[in-house]
Amino acid sequence: MNSTHPHTDAPPLVTAALRAVAVEFLGESMLPRYEDLQRSARDFQRDLWQLISQIEQLTEGREDAPARVALAGIGEARRRLDLIERPGLHGEVERVKRLARSVIALCDHYDTLTGVVMCLACDQPIEKGRRRRRTTRSVPPAARRELAAAFTTAVSTPYAAAEQRPPHPRVEGGASTQPLEEISR
Repeated sequence: MNSTHPHTDAPPLVTAALRAVAVEFLGESMLPRYEDLQRSARDFQRDLWQLISQIEQLTEGREDAPARVALAGIGEARRRLDLIERPGLHGEVERVKRLARSVIALCDHYDTLTGVVMCLACDQPIEKGRRRRRTTRSVPPAARRELAAAFTTAVSTPYAAAEQRPPHPRVEGGASTQPLEEISR
């Protein structure tokens, strides 16, 4: 152990909390105050060192694909930890966002290596042995109808826009502009 690495016998991490803080930082639409940004940077650096230590312990002696991918993620996280402070608030925000993305990525690797399954809807761990529910059953009927309408609109919009586009230039000046059904007769 040294001053930059956390204690290696640390208890298992609760990645949901680490991930939540990083996702919240990435979701901010306004620039933070410089002091808040520096505090977030220190927190993400601390979290990354904890995750690196835990993942290295989990991958020790393993040669499978998840372990190799996790070690590659550690390499990227270390490169981001070595980045110097950027000039200006915008540059520093981008550096800290990279740290936050590394925290999220290493949380995913940690969960994969430990066998934790996360719920995609609520981003909480699913306990082993617990029955999984379909999320549509827990959604109220009115909300389900709104979701179905939004999905239908999203799916049908590209087709409607494609019909209003001018034909492709190669088809106009090139081969044939006849419909495929007429050509195949």
